[in-house]
Amino acid sequence: MTIRQKLFELTSSDELEFCSAKCIGCQVNYGPFAEYPIASFGTCCNMSSVANALAFFAKNRRNLSIFVHPTTIHALLDHTERGVWIGPSMPLDTSKTAVFP
Repeated sequence: MTIRQKLFELTSSDELEFCSAKCIGCQVNYGPFAEYPIASFGTCCNMSSVANALAFFAKNRRNLSIFVHPTTIHALLDHTERGVWIGPSMPLDTSKTAVFP
């Protein structure tokens, strides 16, 4: 079972009930997309499920690198100063990050 399949199962349970793999921005990207240099997919969690989500990704990531960041109106800060990596980090192309005045 893939990490995304496990994630779908857990978002339907109490363990990650306040997370979603179906939110806006949670699509699967099969190649570079926006800031991300390789294939990726998104997951959204509210604050009450973040600890469980971090534990899930840390235990199930295998050889994947997981980038976790808040989603605010300050996307550049979210992707540069506020994000954390689980596993090896990689450079993000922040020239493609939407910046709002």
